[in-house]
Amino acid sequence: MDLGQQRFASNLGPRRTKYRKSHKGRVSFPTGGSVKGTTVTQGMYGIRTLEPCRITATQLTAAETALKRKLKVVRGSQVFMRVFPDVPVCVKGNETRMGKGKGSFEYWACRLAPCRRQIAYPY
Repeated sequence: MDLGQQRFASNLGPRRTKYRKSHKGRVSFPTGGSVKGTTVTQGMYGIRTLEPCRITATQLTAAETALKRKLKVVRGSQVFMRVFPDVPVCVKGNETRMGKGKGSFEYWACRLAPCRRQIAYPY
């Protein structure tokens, strides 16, 4: 795929997948008393989502670079990503009629459940 034609260009994404396209799927919503993934295991602070959503690989790299830019003054600081974009998102053209298949691959995304710590960083 030509990089000039890509809408969301990012270096994050799986190297190889079993299938090129996948269903849209549903973001898992934690029910019950499970507290798995709600605490920060690496670092002292974390970013968490408040509602179920889907984030693109470009948004993840932008968040990581913004955090690294702010934390550059702190020695030995690292950013830990607990999510990875592994869901292929396919898009059809704007003025395309119904039918004729699913559409071509556009970008990688990841599903984020609410109240989970997704990006952790020490300070």
